[in-house]
Amino acid sequence: MNKKLLAVAVAGTFLAPAAALAQSSVTISGKAVASFGVYKLSDQVANTGRSSETQVRDESSTLIFSMREDLGGGLAAIAKYDLRPTIDVGGVSAAGEDFVGLTSPSWGTIQLGRFPLHYGNTASFTGVHSGLMSNPTAIFDRAARGATPIARQSRMDDVIRYGSPKFANMFEVVVAHSTTGHGLGTNEADLRSTVRRGSAWNVAPKLFGANWEAGYSFWSAKPEGSSLSAAGTTAKHRGDSLYGWYKWGGLRVGLAYNKSKIDTNTTATGTTVTTSNRSAWGLPISYNWGNHTIYGDFFRAGNDKAFAAGSTKASLFGITYAYDLSKRTAIALSYAGIKNQTNAAYNLFTGNAGLAAGEDPSTWNVVMGHRF
Repeated sequence: MNKKLLAVAVAGTFLAPAAALAQSSVTISGKAVASFGVYKLSDQVANTGRSSETQVRDESSTLIFSMREDLGGGLAAIAKYDLRPTIDVGGVSAAGEDFVGLTSPSWGTIQLGRFPLHYGNTASFTGVHSGLMSNPTAIFDRAARGATPIARQSRMDDVIRYGSPKFANMFEVVVAHSTTGHGLGTNEADLRSTVRRGSAWNVAPKLFGANWEAGYSFWSAKPEGSSLSAAGTTAKHRGDSLYGWYKWGGLRVGLAYNKSKIDTNTTATGTTVTTSNRSAWGLPISYNWGNHTIYGDFFRAGNDKAFAAGSTKASLFGITYAYDLSKRTAIALSYAGIKNQTNAAYNLFTGNAGLAAGEDPSTWNVVMGHRF
C-alpha cells in the first residue's frame, strides 16, 4: 500500500506542472517578406552620380512569440516578443512590438512595453501585400517639409497602453503614454539631467462595423530635450488624424486627413514659435476578386504654413497588384512615387537616405511573402 501511495505521489509531482502548463499557451507566428526592385531619383538637385539602384530588401519580416495564460473569470495574462529578422542581410533585431499585460473582455487590456502609436492611420491597406516603400505614411505622418517623422514612424519605447473593450461591438478606444516621448538615445535619463523631460500621449477612438470603420488619433509629444532638436532649443510635436473607409463587396474606398505641427522653444529667450504646420489628405482604394487584389493610393501634402520660401507641397501615387497563391503566400507587383515641389523633401517610407529638397523618389518592386 505504501508503495502504491509513493507511486501516486511521484506521479503527481510530475503531472502537476503539466496540468499548470496546460492553462498557458505559446503561439509562434510571423511572416517572411522580401522584395526585388529599383529605387530611383528624378530631378536630381546635385545631378552627380547614379540616379537609380537595384535592391533586394527585407520587407519587415517578423517572428512573433505570443503567450497567454487564462487566470479565471475571463482574465488572462498576455505577452509578446516580436523579433525582426532581416532576411536580405541575415540580421535579427528586437525592433518589433513587445509587451506584457493583462486582458479582460469586461474592462479591457492594460499593457507595458513597446508599441506603434498614432502613425499609419491612413485608411490604406496597401501594406498588406506591397513593399514598405509603397506605404502612404511617407507623406501623411511627416512635418518640416518631409524631414521630421511624427510619432517616430516606428514603435515607441517605454509605453503604458490601455485598450478598452468593444462597446456594443462597434466602439473602442486606445489611450497610451510614453515616458520618453521619442525613445532615441536618452530613454528615461531624467535623474541629474539638465535637459527637458520627455513624454508623449496618444488617444485613438474608433467606430466600426462589418463593412466600415472610422477613427481619430491624437498625438502630443515632448521629446527628451536633446533628442530631436538643435542645441539650445526644444520641440513639441502635435498630430491629428481622421480616417475612414467603407466596403461594397470587393470594393473598398477610404478617406484620410492629417495635420502635423511642431512648436520650437528657444531655451535662452523662452520664446516659442511654430516651425512646422502642414496638412495632408489621402484617397486610398482597393478592389478584390478571388485571389486577386488591386490597391491604389493618392496622397497629397499641402504647403507648410511656417515656411514662406516657396512651395513645400508633395504628392504620392502608388498602385499594387497582388495575387494570393494560397491563404498564406502571395506575390505582388507595386509602384510608388512622390512628386516634391521645390522646397519639399518627402521620401518614400524606408527609402534611401540623403534625399534633397525638390528630388522625386520612385520605386518598382516585386514582393514575395509567406505568413505563418
